[in-house]
Amino acid sequence: MSRTLELWLKNIDDNAEAVKEIMVSHSAGSVEAAAKQFNYWRGLNLQGIELFGYGNGEEWMTSQVLFKKK
Repeated sequence: MSRTLELWLKNIDDNAEAVKEIMVSHSAGSVEAAAKQFNYWRGLNLQGIELFGYGNGEEWMTSQVLFKKK
């Protein structure tokens, strides 16, 4: 899984301008929103590379938590 995410990240980086154009078209023309989405996707891939690459891919754990105010 880690290697797959590394390839996805490489594709995103190698085609950054095309990816940003697609994201602008899906963000109602907002360049700022597209830039955020671009960075979110890069971060998601980087996170996955680290999570699934730990211990040669033999150990990993991830969770999703929703916090709310008391």
